[in-house]
Amino acid sequence: MKKSILLLMLCLMAVIMPGCRSAKNGSQAVKIEDKESSQWSNVNVPVRLDLIEPQKFSLSGRLTMVRDRYALISLRMLGFEVAQIYVSPDEADVVVKQMNKIWIQEPIASRLAELKIPFTTLQEALLGNQQAFDSLPDGLNLTLGGTAEKPVLTLKISSKGKTLLGSMTLSMSEAQWDTPRPATFSAPNGSEYKKIALKDLGNILK
Repeated sequence: MKKSILLLMLCLMAVIMPGCRSAKNGSQAVKIEDKESSQWSNVNVPVRLDLIEPQKFSLSGRLTMVRDRYALISLRMLGFEVAQIYVSPDEADVVVKQMNKIWIQEPIASRLAELKIPFTTLQEALLGNQQAFDSLPDGLNLTLGGTAEKPVLTLKISSKGKTLLGSMTLSMSEAQWDTPRPATFSAPNGSEYKKIALKDLGNILK
């Protein structure tokens, strides 16, 4: 299970981190209502993450975003939070809270600047906004499908004969917009977690 969660986190990190690149694929039209996609200050959406290859595994949770500031995904199993992924204009953090606590922290400010991606555009793309998705630079190994009510972001990475395939499905019909106290991220106690670099994650997954 630990490996499945880490693979799922790696897949999700590749979806929402613009530095993990191969080739942006064509997408099927999905459109979010203009009012919701252009005027929100924060949003909370139920999500389901599915690892499809090299094994099948899924977790449900919630995506919280504060416009221009951060995206936070909290994943739960049997009522307990098992993992978080947090992305801001400056850094990305993956925290696995169960089964040998792991904390991955990766700076992304330079990647966003290099690719000229406004953070808000990345947030809109995560919500399934077709216009925002189409404005992302070539080199993101993503497809956007599904419907306006359930947009699906799918990632496929192939390397050395191995494939990592996963998806994130959002339940936009259950989204809560502009709530007074959106969820926030607190960095874990470093003494309780094994902190590793993203480049070293492969060694754990072997």
